[in-house]
This record gives sequence, C-alpha cells and structure tokens, in this order.
Amino acid sequence: MQDKESLRNLLIGLGDKSAAKSYYPELRQRLAELEHFRALLDRSSDVVFLVDCDAETIADVTGAAHRLLGRDRTGLTGKKLEDFIGPPASMKAIRSLFSDGDGPLTLEAELSGPNGPITAELAADVVILEQHRFGVITARDITKRKKAESALRKSEERFALAAKGANDGIWDWIPDTDTVYYSPRWKEMLGYGPDELAGRAEEWISRIHPDDKERVLNANQACVRGDVPSFEVEYRLRHKNGSYRWVLARGA
Repeated sequence: MQDKESLRNLLIGLGDKSAAKSYYPELRQRLAELEHFRALLDRSSDVVFLVDCDAETIADVTGAAHRLLGRDRTGLTGKKLEDFIGPPASMKAIRSLFSDGDGPLTLEAELSGPNGPITAELAADVVILEQHRFGVITARDITKRKKAESALRKSEERFALAAKGANDGIWDWIPDTDTVYYSPRWKEMLGYGPDELAGRAEEWISRIHPDDKERVLNANQACVRGDVPSFEVEYRLRHKNGSYRWVLARGA
C-alpha cells in the first residue's frame, strides 16, 4: 500500500522519475515549441484573431495586427470585434458563424486601419478550447489587389469603348491557351453576330483563303516567336455568305 506522499510524487511526476528527468524537460520542450510557433505566426503578414464567440471580444491576436491595424496585442485584447471589422453585413455573417458554428467562412470585409479602411479577405471558423467556443479569424490585406483589379477593370472598359467606336475589327490571341477575343466589329465584318463564333484560333484560321494561309500564318508565328516586333499583312477572309473579303491585319 503506497503512502500519500509516494502517491503524490507519482501523480505529479516526482518519486522514482524525477522532475529533472521526466515531466519538466518535456514541458520545457513543449513550451519552446509553442513559443516557436507563436513567433512564426507573429511574423506572418496575415492577422490571426482569437475571438470569444459569446462576448464577441478579442481574446488574442498575432503580431501582424500592429503592422496592419496600428495596435498591438495589449491595445486589442478585450475589445469588441465589431469595433475593427465592418461593414455591418460582414459582422452579421461572422455572428452567424459564432452562433451556429457552420464554418468555415470566407468573406471580404473592411478593417479599421491607422490611415483609413483596409480591404481584407477573412477566413473564419469556430474551435473549442477548454470547453469554450472561440472564433479563429485570419485577415489578409488585399487592398493593393483590389486597386489593381479596379484599375484593370477600368482599362478593360476603356478598351471596350475604343473597340466599339473604331471601325476596325479587333482580335486578341493567347497562343498558350488557344483562347481568342474577337470584337463584335470583327465578327460583323464577316457577317456574324456578337454571340457567334467560339473564342478559338481555328475560327480565324479556317476562314483564311487557302492561297493566303501559309503566308499569313508564317507572318503571325514570326511575331509570336519574337522574330519581328510586329506584323502587317493583307489577305482574304471568308464571309458567312461564302464570299471572301480582303482585310489588312496588323499585330504585335
């Protein structure tokens, strides 16, 4: 029969297996691993929030919060999540996740940055820690990407307007994927409607006059390979009614 002291030593890792040889070295190793993992998270450009699902308060946050939001862990812990994430529709979606736990959830939202709103992509889910529900939210700054997408969209709109106003037919070929954009005017010149013709190079190649095809394709390929900076060639394309129309093609 073990006495109380022996039983106590056995339970807490003392006795025959001393603290120096068993429990504490493993604990120190585990703590070191956790600190290493925490250091990696803090160096990530993404912000990770740990949020109390019931109180909707921030329980912890990684180091990127200071770079992105201008506040460190002390300035964010205990604060309401809604003070830093908007618009209301985004918080409504997050509250729904906290309530029913039906994750993961991905959405765009705005974070309150030091110099104004920051567009962010959020990935959220719910975890159970010590029998309590927490939301884990990863926020990635996509402000630059959204600005680039907006600039591209405006550029495409300007191009579409220019193409619509021009009397020339425009086509854009991506050889790697064999995808082609044919402008409505290009199709109209050959008697087709805006929704006719597939976006493939074969639609163009198959309509080149047999006597012109080799010459036209050689000129095009020389430009694609970079042998020449541009090409300009006159040739015949078959119209929808079967006749051929002379065209002047320029490309780069």
